[in-house]
Amino acid sequence: MKTLANGKGILAQEPDYYGPKAFRDEALGKFPELMHDFDESSGLHGLAASMATAGRSAIENGDSAFLDRLFIFLESVLLREKLHPEIKNALVISFLVPEDFERSEVGRHVWARLPERIRYVLRQAV
Repeated sequence: MKTLANGKGILAQEPDYYGPKAFRDEALGKFPELMHDFDESSGLHGLAASMATAGRSAIENGDSAFLDRLFIFLESVLLREKLHPEIKNALVISFLVPEDFERSEVGRHVWARLPERIRYVLRQAV
């Protein structure tokens, strides 16, 4: 952490908080299949969009195992004490929305099992 001039606050820098780089590195480490769809220059929103594409595909194909892994990871991210607010913002703006789950029986089943924290974030996009 770095103190700002004139005591105007503190600048938190990675690794003092869980930020965009840590999120990207962990997500791509856990989900290497996202690398083919992810453009590094698109940042957090691009990564959230790549996760959304993979999530929609898993919903359409009935791949509940992938969805379970994805949402376990995202819940662990959202539980971080020092989470950079842009990560949650990227999930709200660029990730799945409740309607994505309504398109199939698997989607509805996954939605019903999601932790409330995840459903809350996804509902904010509406």
